[in-house]
Amino acid sequence: MEFAMPMNSYQNGHHVGLLAETHTDVLTVIGKDDIPRDFPLDSDTISIGRAHDNDIVLNDYAISRFHLRMDRTEDGWEVTDLNSTNGALIGGKRLLPNQGMAWNVVDPMLAGPFELRWRRFEHDALRNSTIVMNVPSKAMVDEQNEVSTSNEYVELGAQIDRDDLLPGESAMVELTLLSLGVSTDDFVLEVEGVPSEWVRLAEPFVRLPPTEIQKSHFTITIPHTGMAVRGDYSVRVHLRSTTTMRAAAMDEVHFRIKEAHGVEMSVRQVAHKSGVLCDVLLKNEGNSADFYTLAVNSYSDKIHFNARQWKLALTPHTGDQVRILISPTKRKWFGDVDQIPYSLHVSSESGLQRNHEGYVDIQPLLDLQTVVLSFLVVAGIAGLVWLILFLLMG
Repeated sequence: MEFAMPMNSYQNGHHVGLLAETHTDVLTVIGKDDIPRDFPLDSDTISIGRAHDNDIVLNDYAISRFHLRMDRTEDGWEVTDLNSTNGALIGGKRLLPNQGMAWNVVDPMLAGPFELRWRRFEHDALRNSTIVMNVPSKAMVDEQNEVSTSNEYVELGAQIDRDDLLPGESAMVELTLLSLGVSTDDFVLEVEGVPSEWVRLAEPFVRLPPTEIQKSHFTITIPHTGMAVRGDYSVRVHLRSTTTMRAAAMDEVHFRIKEAHGVEMSVRQVAHKSGVLCDVLLKNEGNSADFYTLAVNSYSDKIHFNARQWKLALTPHTGDQVRILISPTKRKWFGDVDQIPYSLHVSSESGLQRNHEGYVDIQPLLDLQTVVLSFLVVAGIAGLVWLILFLLMG
């Protein structure tokens, strides 16, 4: 059965939360709608599947009726694939059927379209009924001789200013922080879900006085190249107390990297005994796969090509080379070098167009120096023959 975790809020000056349970683990499931849903792991064995008699029901046909089983261990949880049709991955490693695998708390698990993570929240809100909890004042605690040394209750809210990004663009995530404890405490902000080089924190450490709202922010910048593949991303923001080193609060924002296309073309010509080799390198500079057509053409009938058209399929940030042999159809015996123009045209299925204009030098069969030298050799030989005949006849 599914437990939706209501967000904490304020009503009539009071903090509205859920009753804290100690030593209760939480399973967060993110589906196609990108909305995280929390399930309390309040049993030593948890069954996950599409059938309604599972402890946690994932209603998708990519999930088997009885897909997974979670078993509590001393260190956390062990997951067993119950011989499901589509299997599951933990930290990129596929589970073997009917063989348990330890589930590290930092590794996500993928099953069908769902991403699953578990965490241990000692102060999480996990009971069905909500309660209204007065914010304690320091004087009230002093009266009871229970002065707290760190915050027990912290609120963290994250909001992203734009959720559709192209490579090279940035988004700002605004953070609202509130301590409901009775003493000032220092916290560290941790961001996960995207590469660390994408994130720039305005301040990684924050100090929260009791019952005061603080603001902070960080920036997510999508690089032009690298791992900026199109798709949906979830960014989790954790607030961790430097006193206890426990996770005090967590919130999540979502954004999508939109499809972007780009192609780079470079051309290199190399002399060849049959003409000229033209090496064309195409590289997909976009963030999604694309199909390319390379065509070569010339308005002159003095050259021909080993082919006229090539088809290439390139995934993001990969390249491929096409080698074109350009050969002369005919050469003159002697005279100047002919420069024959040709053109390369690249078009992609996404609508990109690239052009390159080049020239091929067609050498004559005999250059002027060779002709003169040949004439001199022939004339010399003829003169020598004439001299020999003259001497023999004289």
